[in-house]
Amino acid sequence: MTGTSTASAAPAAPWRPTWTPGPELGPPHRSQRALVPVQRAGGVAGTSTPPTPTLRGLGVDTRSLAVPRRSNRRPRTTVLSCSAVALHAAGHVLTGRTPDVDALAEVVESDPMFVLRVLHLANQLTARGHTADTVPAALTVLGRDRFGWLLGDLRHDAARRPIAGVWRALARGLAAEVLSGGDREAFTAGLLTGLADALGVPVPLVLEVSGVSREMVAAVTTGAGSWARGLHAAIAFERHSSAGARRSGLELVDVYDICQRATSEAKATARALGSR
Repeated sequence: MTGTSTASAAPAAPWRPTWTPGPELGPPHRSQRALVPVQRAGGVAGTSTPPTPTLRGLGVDTRSLAVPRRSNRRPRTTVLSCSAVALHAAGHVLTGRTPDVDALAEVVESDPMFVLRVLHLANQLTARGHTADTVPAALTVLGRDRFGWLLGDLRHDAARRPIAGVWRALARGLAAEVLSGGDREAFTAGLLTGLADALGVPVPLVLEVSGVSREMVAAVTTGAGSWARGLHAAIAFERHSSAGARRSGLELVDVYDICQRATSEAKATARALGSR
């Protein structure tokens, strides 16, 4: 997804991984960011490593973000689960002899709940003072075996139809990434804040559960950081605020074009996941 290049908005450079992959997952390759997962037969390869703590074991699973539905009837909650399609596609990638981290990250990033789960578990395992703010970084922390155990756990609560509005979170993440010049952290921030909006819960709660860095939280809440203006321009577009988009310093025509393309791609991905 590309936009018109101007002096005030840097063109989106092809994504290049900036992390060092572990030996368990093999090297990534350069590819376009196609977020629609491919449905193929496959499963999680068996391992002999003892299971690492799962989200349920850590006390923070999807049910911890259950959203009350406003009604005069008996209170109900919506259980938030990962997409069965995304989990199936991730299992297929994981069965390869040397799973491709780039392809695996793209599958995870197709489902905001999947992203939240992966970031949460990875940041429970990072050393003090270190955080994983992107899915590729989180996969590096987890490695093949830990990710396999997490995937198996998530399949117990898989949803055939993810929560409504998934495409809005995806669109915000994609637009923020491109508007920031291809920064993967902008994608994470856009996706998580979009997920919070879709669930109707405070953004700080979702950021806290994900375990992302203080720098990312500050960029979301105060606009500090090199990529924050791309995120806030994408949010301004959603709110039909031309003044907000102008405050980002980006050209309105670029913001409009990039956000429209992001919306189109996000809706295609959401349809593949079975979301409305």
